[in-house]
Amino acid sequence: MNGFSEPSNSMNVTERMTARYRVRHETTYLNSRIAAGCANFLHLHPLDSLGQVVYRFHLNIDPLPSLLTSHRDAFGNLVHYLEIHRSHQRLTLLAESEVAIERPWPTADPDIAWEMIRDGLRSPTMPLWLAAAQFAYPSPRVRWCDAMTEYAAQSLRPGRSVFEAVDELAQRIHEDFVFDPEATHVKTGVAEVFARRRGVCQDLSHVLLALLRSHGLAAAYVSGYLRTEAPAGQPRLVGADASHAWISLFAGAAGWHDYDPTNNCRVHVDHIVVARGRDYDDVAPVQGVATGGGRHTLVVKVDVVNLV
Repeated sequence: MNGFSEPSNSMNVTERMTARYRVRHETTYLNSRIAAGCANFLHLHPLDSLGQVVYRFHLNIDPLPSLLTSHRDAFGNLVHYLEIHRSHQRLTLLAESEVAIERPWPTADPDIAWEMIRDGLRSPTMPLWLAAAQFAYPSPRVRWCDAMTEYAAQSLRPGRSVFEAVDELAQRIHEDFVFDPEATHVKTGVAEVFARRRGVCQDLSHVLLALLRSHGLAAAYVSGYLRTEAPAGQPRLVGADASHAWISLFAGAAGWHDYDPTNNCRVHVDHIVVARGRDYDDVAPVQGVATGGGRHTLVVKVDVVNLV
């Protein structure tokens, strides 16, 4: 039980937004010395659920791995595990996917008070709520302080719709924080990001998760990709040149709803979901260890081509 399911929807295909993409994600590690070997977990296969269909996926690894397996993790993500038992100074991982997305057109949000969701998560009895409850607590990358709880309280006012409150929180993060790739690194804590008001999509998503969880709401971290080129007349989304991150809010019977605080928008067909977890550590694109190799330089290239 992974806690992610779509609400029932009786719309026909003409009432849904559709898109189809080809994704190319290349990751290269350049070592300063020869590495004797390495082992890595990969979250590079897009989710084949939640309004997405993966028609093709190919993973090319150089040097050729001695072992390559795949499995589903506790959150339902498809994870590849590889081991390389030969000396190498360069490791290249190339994931190529073709993904179709079909999601409902935006409609009026149901009127659900955020406290109702919070209270249901405190003592969950139904499977859907029980599975979602794991996303309402601190995780290794998402821990909050009193200042963050107070910041969130300005939007999470008594009796307010959960959707109105989260829309406002995402907008406030977009306005109060600066997107700055130089301000943080992969290990920067969420409290530091909140204090400095600067960071990248990973950081802003962690902040929004902390704000929501500090008031007992359940929300997951989502990794994925963005449409590289914006439709005519629309601004290009921030973060389209690399892996992107956003959050998914649990709204009880209304299901999960995704918000992108970096771009201050709800998630529709411009966003391609790769993996979901409690925070970045659960879904890092590449995570592992190497024997030797000295220092390494990481080069990531992402390209998303619209096929429709």
